[in-house]
Amino acid sequence: MKEIPNILTTLRIVLTPFVAYFLTIGDYGWGLLLFVAAAATDALDGIVARRLKQTTTFGQLFDPVADKILLGVTFFTIAAIGIIPWWYFNLAVGRDLILVVAGACIAPFINDPKRLAPNMVGKICTAVQMAVLVPLVVLSVPWRIEHDLLVVSAALIVISFVWYAGRFFDAVCKRFVLDLE
Repeated sequence: MKEIPNILTTLRIVLTPFVAYFLTIGDYGWGLLLFVAAAATDALDGIVARRLKQTTTFGQLFDPVADKILLGVTFFTIAAIGIIPWWYFNLAVGRDLILVVAGACIAPFINDPKRLAPNMVGKICTAVQMAVLVPLVVLSVPWRIEHDLLVVSAALIVISFVWYAGRFFDAVCKRFVLDLE
């Protein structure tokens, strides 16, 4: 029973290539259905883990990785087929790559890895990124609405990046500059 949240996280990763495949061949119905199913596992794995007290190290590490894989591959696919502009893909994936690399570099040197764990700002940003894909892919919204959705989502990406950068800076300062740990 303790594996249910981990199975849901793994399912998100497994569904990702199928999302990309269906979007690539222009079957947006199946692509969106699988994307929504994969995105739903993001909410479900956390709810199940917390309610049933089944949090695991695997889940804490791989849940955000699964999100980044799903979003990164999906954004790449819809940028490649012209649904979103490349600047948005670069911003979203670039932020994630910088945060993952920075986190991996400083994690071994801090005593409290929870400082680097995903927080509400990052979770809201991820949820908005997932939600933005629905009208862009399926509804073929008018350019003005599409542009506004991307701008709001891009602003959240920048805000979350600044938030995480502040947390990284704080962790580094406390460890190396102030030597408080």
